Amino acid sequence: ALEILGVLLFSALANNDQFGVIFISDEIEKFIAPSKGKNHALHILKEFLTLKPKSKSTNLKAGLDFIRERIRKKSVVFVISDFIDDSNYLDSLKWVSKKHDTVAVQIKDELEQVIPNLGIIQFEHAETGEKQWVDTSIPEVRRYISKQMDFRSQKLELELKKINTGFILLNTAEDFVRPLHYFFKNR
Repeated sequence: ALEILGVLLFSALANNDQFGVIFISDEIEKFIAPSKGKNHALHILKEFLTLKPKSKSTNLKAGLDFIRERIRKKSVVFVISDFIDDSNYLDSLKWVSKKHDTVAVQIKDELEQVIPNLGIIQFEHAETGEKQWVDTSIPEVRRYISKQMDFRSQKLELELKKINTGFILLNTAEDFVRPLHYFFKNR
């Protein structure tokens, strides 16, 4: 996420565009108003690196509603997330997409997609802390987890197309610059 944010910030900087950021967990953690300049970009990156979220939970709806209420000027909005969020954020995203040029950037981790055979291991939900024992030695279990992650991404992509929101899927194990470049080149 930091690298993606850096690329987007320095692209905006090269275009002499204003840029700002909203960091969210299950609440608005920090809002940095749009401005221009290298110092502003470095300030945003520093804030990202030093941010200590109050919560591990995610509420994209809170961030999108904040955009709806506070950002009046038509803007390009990038939502960088894994989109693993139980809040009903699609209605808010639809509204933001109607007013702003909106791009959802989904970050997927390869280990969430392809679970290795590690025997019986304990999974912990990163946001809720809920723990569950899973036998990863069973191929069907690993396939099920993989299919669920694929289904989640495919469903997200379909929903985003319905509401005219751009979509970029990035894998943490792969180079992300090429997919970003491809997206903007074909846009």
